[in-house]
Amino acid sequence: MPDQDEAAARREFDAAQREYDLGRFEQAIEHYSRAYEAMPLPELLFNIAQCHRHLRRYDRAAFFYRRYLDLAGAPPNAALTRELLEEMERRQKEQEVLERATAQNAARALAPQPKSAPEPATPLHRRWYVWAAAAGVVAATAAVVALTVAQPPPPTLGTIRGR
Repeated sequence: MPDQDEAAARREFDAAQREYDLGRFEQAIEHYSRAYEAMPLPELLFNIAQCHRHLRRYDRAAFFYRRYLDLAGAPPNAALTRELLEEMERRQKEQEVLERATAQNAARALAPQPKSAPEPATPLHRRWYVWAAAAGVVAATAAVVALTVAQPPPPTLGTIRGR
C-alpha cells in the first residue's frame, strides 16, 4: 500500500502545483490536503500555508506555518517560515482591527439618530411677506383715497338758471 499512497500523493501534489501556478489557490489547497492525507509530509503544510496567505486568510496561514515548523523539525527554510508566521500574525491583528472599526461604523450608521427639536416657527409679524402685503394694502388704500379726494364732486342735476 505504501507505493499506492506515494503514487496518489504524487498525483495530488502535481495537480496542486498546476493549480497553484495558475493562481487557483482554493483548488490547490484541496489537492495539497489530499496529498497530505495520502502521505503526511510536513512540506505540504508549508504549501497549504502559502495558499492561505495568497487568499488573505492570515489566521489559517499562521496555523499551517506553525504546524509545519512543529512537524518538520529543523527545516532549511525555518527562518523564512518564522518571518512569514510573524507577518501573518501581524496582518491578522490588522485585519481584526479593521473589521472591528468597520462593524462599529456600520452600527453607528444604522443606529437610530436622535430627533432634533424642530425649529420654532417664525411668528407672523416677523415674516417679510406679511409686511409686504400690508404695505401693498396701505399703498392701494392711499391711492384710492387720493383719487377719491382729488376729483370734483359729481354734478347734481345741474344749476337751473332762470331767464
